[in-house]
This record gives sequence, C-alpha cells and structure tokens, in this order.
Amino acid sequence: AAIVQAHQILAQMGGINFAGNVEGLDIPRGSVDVIVCDGFLGNVVLKMLEGVSEVVGDIARDAAARKFLWKMGLTMLSQGIRQLRSMTDWKQYGGAPLLGFDHVVIKAHGRSNARAIRNALKVAAKAVDRDLSGQIREGMSSRVSD
Repeated sequence: AAIVQAHQILAQMGGINFAGNVEGLDIPRGSVDVIVCDGFLGNVVLKMLEGVSEVVGDIARDAAARKFLWKMGLTMLSQGIRQLRSMTDWKQYGGAPLLGFDHVVIKAHGRSNARAIRNALKVAAKAVDRDLSGQIREGMSSRVSD
C-alpha cells in the first residue's frame, strides 16, 4: 500500500522527471537517477550490485589461473574490469542517506573499513551542509499541497 501511495504522490508532482515503475535492468543501466522502494528490497538490490565487481574479480582470477589464453584476454579487458570495480566499490561511497527521517541518517555496511567510514562521514557532512532532510520535507510539503 505504501509503494502504491508513493507512486501516486510522485506521479502527481511537478518539477521532477518521474519515470514510474522500472525494470531491474534499469538499475545498473542507469536509466533513472533514483529508485524508490521499501528498505528490504533496496538493501537486497544494493548488496547485489555491490557484489558484482567482487564476483567479476573472482571469475577473472579463476579464469586467468586456468589458461594462458584466458589470461591474455583478461589483460585486454583489464581497463573495463577496473572501471566496473571503481563504479561498484561501496567503500568509495561509504554510505547512503536513508530518506524520510527528520535528521540525516546514513546507512553503511557492517563490514565497513576505515576508508568506508571516512567516506560515509563525508556523505553525512554533505547531507547536513545542504540540509537534505529539510529540503526533502519542504519539497514534499509544497508539492503535495499543490
């Protein structure tokens, strides 16, 4: 019920480019900038996407160990593999804001290392400096009342 209600509210808002429902493939393709879903689904999707580079790296190491020709092919693909790893490196982002709270709340991994926590703190500082919670509250109240 909450998802249906959120869809209706977002569809009626002016000033945003609301795409409506999207397919799972739209997430890694970057077809939209924001995905709205419940917390459980969001966490599953996020962890799956973050695991992509780790799995690709594991497969590449395994393939390189098996055959010299595969190792040569992976060498040619190495720039793309590095780019994928960089794009999906959760430690680089550290954490993400959970929306809908009165104050900034940042979600970080339970397995975060010092780099990830440092970057999560940077995300939190930006959210506070830009008054993320207040901006969302103001934007939602002005658009819903229209």
